[in-house]
Formats: sequence, C-alpha cells, structure tokens
Amino acid sequence: MSTTGGLEALAEQRGDGAWVIRAPRVGIYRGCPRLGARRGAGDSAGTLCRLNRTETLILPARAGGQVSEIEAEGPRVPVEYGQT
Repeated sequence: MSTTGGLEALAEQRGDGAWVIRAPRVGIYRGCPRLGARRGAGDSAGTLCRLNRTETLILPARAGGQVSEIEAEGPRVPVEYGQT
C-alpha cells in the first residue's frame, strides 16, 4: 500500500461554533484522533485509504478546536463522500 501527500478534509461550522469534519471522498477511514485531543489548521484528522493508496486527512485553514464527538466506530471505518 502506498502513501501519498495530504488531502484536505471537508469542514463545516455549526451554529454553536463547533466544527464538523467530513470525508472528502469515499474510502476506509483510520487514525481517528482521541476525544479531548486538540487539532488545528494543517493538523492530521486521520487517514483515508482508497484503491491501496493512503492519504493523510488535513484540517483546512479555518478549522480547529478540541475533539468532542467521534462517529467513527472501530479502527477501520468505510466512509462515503461527506460522511462525518
């Protein structure tokens, strides 16, 4: 499996100011940050594997904060485009 450069994650800010991070394409998501971890612009939000290529998901410039919710259950999670 080859590893390539970073891939910018999709980010959407909710009305309460929290950021929701979404998959920018279909793949297998891994490496979810733990609850309470702080992440900022340019930091890793995990990896996305598709067609035997793994890319690091990077938070976009405007996103950041403390991980307060995790929807990814398990070490490898299949995700669709736009899935949280």
